[in-house]
Amino acid sequence: MSDIKDILNEKEPETGIIKISEDVVEVLADKAVREIDGVAGLTAGFLGNVADVFGKKGGAKGVDVDIKENKVTITVHVVIKYGCRIPEIAWRIQEAVKNTVESMTDLEVLKVNVFVDGVKFIEEISPEETVEETEE
Repeated sequence: MSDIKDILNEKEPETGIIKISEDVVEVLADKAVREIDGVAGLTAGFLGNVADVFGKKGGAKGVDVDIKENKVTITVHVVIKYGCRIPEIAWRIQEAVKNTVESMTDLEVLKVNVFVDGVKFIEEISPEETVEETEE
């Protein structure tokens, strides 16, 4: 019969490892960025364009992920809608990406780098898109 000391020192058998692909993190970050009001879209950025030339396929264009020992650094390249405050949108992107990735993967997000690669001007709104106000 083993004593209490042996029971406390006994470790559960290892059940295996969990590895989350960088592509999964890219997709999560992409979705988080696109949900931010003021973001017109994502762009590939310089490195993304170079990767396309050499045939590298990524999970999401405009998002780059580097995972080392359950710690992740994420870089996003975005286009912001004209008239929005860029620093505010960039901060909201950082918070949304960090919260989404950490809550869904248990990875620690060290940094979320945001590169604003452009500004999208609002095109002329077509008559179908206008909303007429009704009299109250």
